[in-house]
Amino acid sequence: MDSGALHPIGELSRRTDLTVKVIRFHSDQGIVPPTGRSAAGYRLYGRSKPG
Repeated sequence: MDSGALHPIGELSRRTDLTVKVIRFHSDQGIVPPTGRSAAGYRLYGRSKPG
């Protein structure tokens, strides 16, 4: 992924070979939180900083 770009969950799914359902589950558990949200409220993912 580009370091500054945000990608929707479908793009993340294609790039990681994980299903959207798996990514959404981990996101809901707080393991892989979205980096942001689109204007329509869709989850967007990018590189997160270690915290």
